Amino acid sequence: MMSMLGTAFLNEIVIEGKERNPGKILDRLREHVKSAMGKKGGRDGMDMAFCCIDGNKLEYAGANLPLYILRKTELIEVKGDKQPVGFQPSPERPFETSHLTLEKDDRIYLFSDGYADQFGGPKGKKYKYKTFKDKLISVASMNLKEQRKLIDCEFETWKGDLEQLDDVCVLGISL
Repeated sequence: MMSMLGTAFLNEIVIEGKERNPGKILDRLREHVKSAMGKKGGRDGMDMAFCCIDGNKLEYAGANLPLYILRKTELIEVKGDKQPVGFQPSPERPFETSHLTLEKDDRIYLFSDGYADQFGGPKGKKYKYKTFKDKLISVASMNLKEQRKLIDCEFETWKGDLEQLDDVCVLGISL
C-alpha cells in the first residue's frame, strides 16, 4: 500500500507540481504520506533514494538509503538522511540534496534495502551493504546487462530456499 501511495504522490509532486529538487520532493512526499495515513500512521513510512540527472549534474536525496557511483573501480557512496518518508519518533528535518558532478563512464546505482537485508548464505545471515558494494565493484568492468545477470544470480544463490523478505530493486544507470 505504501508503494502505491508513494507512486501516486510522486506523480503529483513531480509531474503536476513540477518540483525538481530531490530533497524538496522527499519533504513534500513525507507530508502527503503523513496526511494520508492520519494519526493511524504510527511509525509507518518508507525508505527511498531519489535523484535527478541533467547532463553531468546529479542531485540526490535519500531517506535511509544511499546512492552509489561506480567510477572505474572506485565506489563512491553518497549517504542519504537517517529518516524515513513518513512518521518517525525523532524530530523531522528537511531532507538534504547532494549536488555532484558526474564523469564520463560513471555508473549510478539506486536500490531498495531488500537486497542487503535478505537472509541466506551458509549461515542464514543478512547479505549486508558491504557485500553488495563488493559485488558492484567486482562487476565494474561489465556492461549493465551482464551486471544484472550476475547480481540477480548472486541474490538467488544467497537466498537459496529461504523466503524473500522484502521488495528488491536495483537500478543501474550508465553515462
